[in-house]
Amino acid sequence: MIREKHEHAYRRNSEIKSGKVQSCDSIFIYPYTLIPYMGMSNGNSLEFKLWVLKWVQGVIISFCRNSIQLNRVEGVIRRAKRYGIKNSDLLSIIETIENSPVYLPYMGYEEKKTKLVQVREILDKV
Repeated sequence: MIREKHEHAYRRNSEIKSGKVQSCDSIFIYPYTLIPYMGMSNGNSLEFKLWVLKWVQGVIISFCRNSIQLNRVEGVIRRAKRYGIKNSDLLSIIETIENSPVYLPYMGYEEKKTKLVQVREILDKV
């Protein structure tokens, strides 16, 4: 059914792969590569909230690894709050990352704590 519904996408992707289409307007972003759960009942579903919590957790861990900057964490926290995630949920994520040896096992407790203090400050500011 999906193939029938998006036959033009399959045809277009096969043309691009074969090199038949050369123009810039032929670039097609397949719709299922976009953020999942975005269309689910305006953020009221449980799956959507779980996905947002995992998203926030991944961004905080990436910040602790120095993979992304602090302003990205701030933006994700703001977006999560718009989606209905509470401060208590975000604080529990931060405490879990700080106390659990599963997350960032190569970092010491003090290193984690200094990184997560910055995230807590953002949480208070936003």
